[in-house]
Amino acid sequence: MKGYSTTWRTWSTHEQMSFVEKQKSWEVFQDHSLLQLSQILDLQWYFKANQIPYIMYHGLTSQIDTQWPDHQILFDSIDMENFYKPGTSHIDYIKQNNLTISKEDEHPSEQGHKQWAQDLIKLIQYKFY
Repeated sequence: MKGYSTTWRTWSTHEQMSFVEKQKSWEVFQDHSLLQLSQILDLQWYFKANQIPYIMYHGLTSQIDTQWPDHQILFDSIDMENFYKPGTSHIDYIKQNNLTISKEDEHPSEQGHKQWAQDLIKLIQYKFY
């Protein structure tokens, strides 16, 4: 869009990949970054507007990329005081600490869930109790 560093659309990428790949001006990675930022901020402002205590974290690897100025502005609007380990995700943590179910199944093992949850619970208790 002229005058903006960010593109936008209203349909799902995976449904239209063959079409998207043929377009010169559409950036799939930018779209995923913007979508993740929008989801985080929408929830954040809903919780704040309704005075709901909250903690957020990335379950999967973050797709946020702040190389685009619009994305950096949105990223800077995230309340990092209420974001658990914003530089990583649960899946990154379990892979780095060999806490997956198996090499074939990258879901968290029981220990992978427990270790992540223990630190998360400590943060919740510290912030809200």
